[in-house]
This record gives sequence, structure tokens and C-alpha cells, in this order.
Amino acid sequence: MTIHQELASQSLQVQNMRDTPQSYRMNLWVADSIDWAGRFNIDNLPLEQTIDWIEYYAYDNGEFTLEWRDDFTYFDSNRWGKGDWSFTENLATFRPENAVIVDDALVLRLTR
Repeated sequence: MTIHQELASQSLQVQNMRDTPQSYRMNLWVADSIDWAGRFNIDNLPLEQTIDWIEYYAYDNGEFTLEWRDDFTYFDSNRWGKGDWSFTENLATFRPENAVIVDDALVLRLTR
């Protein structure tokens, strides 16, 4: 079930930032915006998101070229950081111990 979808072609944020250097960010969090994220039920905790791999491609002159791939055999702290903060709409606090490598995958956890 799709709760929220935003297409790049209709996103002013994407259009305004498409020529600005970017960074990858992966997280698992709960928002107080029910219309955007749905209603959160604390009884569903703990929750996990598992990421097997991620690839980065450069785009130049109409061509994509693979620059790097992370298979998460270990946590590469030169490439990734772990959060320890929150923000106003977030009903959770990012905790470094909730981002771990398990069986060659990055596991993001949402815990009590």
C-alpha cells in the first residue's frame, strides 16, 4: 500500500537540487505527519529495514557509469555515518547502535 509518493518530475525540491552535489542517506523513522507517513503503532516495535547493497552511478553526457558499490560486508565509516539526533516531526531519535551489519547487509532498527 502506497502512503506517499512524490515523482521527481513533479518535485520542486528535486528540480532545484538536481545540479547540486548530493549524499546518500538511509534511515528508519516515524513522523507525526499521519497524512504523509501513516499512523504509527508503538506496539509494532521493534521494526527493521534491511539493505543488501547500494550502487552509485555517475551521469555524464547521457551515460550512467558505476562509480562504486557497497555490499555491506562491513560498516565503512569512511563512506557512511551513524546518526544520533532527531528533528521536530520525528517521533524517534537516531541511535548509532540501531545501524548494524548483519549477514552482509545493513540493518536499520527502530526500537523502543
